[in-house]
Amino acid sequence: MKVGFASQDITPAIGMERAADYMKTYIDGIATPLCVRAAVFDSDKTRIALVGVDCCVILKSAVQAALQRAEEMYGLRFDSSIIAATHTHSGAVLSPFFDNSLLDGAPDELRDFVLKHSPQPHPLYLEWCISRIASALQMADRNKEEALISTGTGIESGRTFNRRFIVKGGRTVTHPGKMHPDIIKPAGPVDPAVGVISAWRPDGTMLGCIVNYSCHATCDSGLKAHGDWPYY
Repeated sequence: MKVGFASQDITPAIGMERAADYMKTYIDGIATPLCVRAAVFDSDKTRIALVGVDCCVILKSAVQAALQRAEEMYGLRFDSSIIAATHTHSGAVLSPFFDNSLLDGAPDELRDFVLKHSPQPHPLYLEWCISRIASALQMADRNKEEALISTGTGIESGRTFNRRFIVKGGRTVTHPGKMHPDIIKPAGPVDPAVGVISAWRPDGTMLGCIVNYSCHATCDSGLKAHGDWPYY
C-alpha cells in the first residue's frame, strides 16, 4: 500500500469572524497556525482520503466542492473520503450555525438576527479553504510512499468529562457549574479510547499517523485564532 500526507495553511486574517459563539465575534490575533491536513491511502484498487480541517463546522457543500475540484484540477477520485472539522472554536467560519435555507419565507426579524448577528462564512475565505483542501489532497497523493499500516487503541480516561449533568428534579443541564449542589450524576459516559492509524516506511521510520479522540477540545485564548487543545 502507498500512503501520503500533506498539510496546507488556512490561517484566517485578523478581523475575520470567529466561530466561537452563536453571536458574532472577531479574531484579534493569531496564536497558532490553522491548517488542512490530508492523508491518502492507495492500494491500487482502492483510494481513500482522510482530511482534518481546522474549523468549528464545515459546510457539506464545501466538502463536495473540494472533492469536485480535486477531480477537475488534479484528476483525483476517491472511493471513500472523510473531510471533517477538527471543531476548533478559535478559527474562522466555514459554516453558519444555522441552516440558512430554512430562512426562506421566515419573518424579516428572524432573517436579520441570523444573517446579521450570528457567524457567517466569508465567501472569499470559504473559496480559499475549498482550494486548500483540494490542494492538500493533491499534495498527499503526490507524496505517497510504500508503507506498512498499523492500527491500535489506547485508553486515556483522565482528560475528558461529560459536560451534561442530571440535576435534582430530573432535568439534564449542560455546564450547570463546577460542583453545583444540584448535580446528581453525569448524563452519560465518556469514550476513553484513543484510536491510532500509523504508516511506516520499510526502513522503520514513521511516515505519519492519524489520531482520533472523542473530546470537545476547546481552550480559551481570548479572541485569538488557534487550533485549540489538539494543537497545544
